[in-house]
Amino acid sequence: MYIAIILVLLGIAGIFIISGLRNNNSSRIITGVLIGLFTIGFFWFMDFWGDMLWFDALGFNDRFWTYLLAQSITGIVGAFLSLLIVTVLIYSIPSKGKYIKKIAQGLGFIIGGAWGFSNWEVILKFWFREINT
Repeated sequence: MYIAIILVLLGIAGIFIISGLRNNNSSRIITGVLIGLFTIGFFWFMDFWGDMLWFDALGFNDRFWTYLLAQSITGIVGAFLSLLIVTVLIYSIPSKGKYIKKIAQGLGFIIGGAWGFSNWEVILKFWFREINT
């Protein structure tokens, strides 16, 4: 039921955006984007809140905040490190290809952030030199 509500709300947002693009109506586009952002934000918050309550009920509140901060920090560092690497690699592309540069930088930022966010545990094990025996 949870996923059905998300899909219905995102579908409504998509309908608003598509009809606004077809009719060149900016208010419908803005309404669709706001519905989509509200849906994503609300359900992300509900997931966050449920996890926080679960960890708190088990007495692992510190573990929850370590988990959350580690994911956030490694995601941000990974995104900016990847952006820096991609920027250095595409520096020699002529100025005619500025859109290609922006797309490459955007993709590098997103992929680096996703990598850092998903590998937070490996990064912490390396950083604190924990060896599994």
